[in-house]
Amino acid sequence: MAAWKNVELSDVLAFARNERLETAWAADDSLESDRWFGVIRDTVVAQIRAKASARGTNALDDDPARIPPEFLELAALRILVQILGRLGPTSGLGGQGGSDSLALTEDQRTRLTQLEKDLDMVAKGELAVTAPDDPESEQSMTPAGPGVQNLTTETRQFTRSNLKGL
Repeated sequence: MAAWKNVELSDVLAFARNERLETAWAADDSLESDRWFGVIRDTVVAQIRAKASARGTNALDDDPARIPPEFLELAALRILVQILGRLGPTSGLGGQGGSDSLALTEDQRTRLTQLEKDLDMVAKGELAVTAPDDPESEQSMTPAGPGVQNLTTETRQFTRSNLKGL
C-alpha cells in the first residue's frame, strides 16, 4: 500500500457524514458530477502537491494524483466545501446560521483552518511530510534557491553621448 493517498469521492462523503448530502449528490447527473468532481479533485490535489513540495525540498510521489496522507483530510474538506457550494444552501440561512445541515460544522471549519496552516508551514519548509514510496524521478517543482541569477555585463559600448552626431 502506498504511503501517499489518492482522494476519492467516498473519502469526501465520509468526512461529510450526512445522508442528505449523499442523496443530493447522487441525484445529480452522474456523468456530469463525475467530471466535475474529477476537475475539482485534480485542482485540490495539484494545489496540495505544489505546497507539499516545499519548492523542491520535499520529494513528491511519482503518481500526480497522490498527496501526503497528512493532507487527505484537508483535500476532503476542500472538496466538500466545493460540493456544498455546488448543491447550494438548503435553508434560508445557509451554512453559517446553523440551520443548514448541508454545511461544514464548526469543528470542520476549525480543522480546515488548522490543516491550511499546517500546509503553509510545509510550504515554508517548517514541517515535513511523509516520504513517498515512489518518489518522482525528476522533481516537477523548481528547487529551493534564488529564482533569478544575477548577471554582470561589460560597460555599454553604445551610449547616447558616443553616438552623438551620427
